[in-house]
Amino acid sequence: MKILILTCSTGEGHNSASSALCEEAKNYGIDAEVTYFPLLVKEKDNAFISKLYNWMINKAPKLFGFIYLLNRIIDKSFIHKWAYLISSSKAKELYKYIKDGSYDCVIASQIYPMLTLTKVKKKYMNNLLCYGLMTDYTYIPYTKDVELDKYFIAHKDLIELFEEKGLEKEKLYPTGIPVRESFKTDVSKNEARKLLNINLDKKIYLIMSGGSGSGKVLKLCDEILNTVVLDSELYVLAGKNKKLKELLEKKFSNFHNFKVVEFTKDINLYMRSSDVIITKPGGLSSTETGIMNIPLVHILAMKGCEEDNAKFFEKHHMSVYAKSV
Repeated sequence: MKILILTCSTGEGHNSASSALCEEAKNYGIDAEVTYFPLLVKEKDNAFISKLYNWMINKAPKLFGFIYLLNRIIDKSFIHKWAYLISSSKAKELYKYIKDGSYDCVIASQIYPMLTLTKVKKKYMNNLLCYGLMTDYTYIPYTKDVELDKYFIAHKDLIELFEEKGLEKEKLYPTGIPVRESFKTDVSKNEARKLLNINLDKKIYLIMSGGSGSGKVLKLCDEILNTVVLDSELYVLAGKNKKLKELLEKKFSNFHNFKVVEFTKDINLYMRSSDVIITKPGGLSSTETGIMNIPLVHILAMKGCEEDNAKFFEKHHMSVYAKSV
């Protein structure tokens, strides 16, 4: 068995879920590979796609929300096939890649490669095993135009929603969203804190800023630092956002109980160390927090799938959804 996993740099959740799936396949001795979509895209072009997406959610979240809601409207109209038609233009290229790589199975973790894979299956490789992996707790526009063998969805309570949108119930498997093994390891809170040199006696609030605008994160930190009791510490995962890190360190330099963490591979340990996690409601980060069973506050949700994720978690008593800072 040889598996190709297709991802896309429109949100780190797709990439992380794909990596988790690849990791698990290799644990079973299965040959698996993650490839970015569009296929054969130059590294600089893939970086541009990622940079454009991150700019939009960071600098223009209302624009992103408008585009997402517009896609929802189009999905309900007679022109919903446009996404499939555009994605189909890459079908021949994808077919050649699959054939040359001798793949037995292809799994796509984002809607556009799913649509391209649909065309490949229809026109070139009808017997190829093809699956869709959903990385949010909601229906994504244009999924009804996808025709694959099975779909892995985030939760059993989403089956009815996907059925209403036109997907066959027999093809829906509520497996949950894949997360990497490091988030499932049985490391205690104290063990994680010792590894990161974090105070064992303090309550730890962790803000995972994601692509949030720096102004809102600054205001959020200000509110928390002026509200929480003295035996607490606030950690902010700023990731690769150097500007946010500089702004935070400058504004809160007088607070001894405030720490900014740059991009780190130990994000699972910081999460495990926490008493409360405050984050944007991405499908993957929410799942990771849920698996760790840590109290979760969703905030700064953009219109669209993030807002749906937050509502789903709150409805199932898995988070508190804060509508404002």
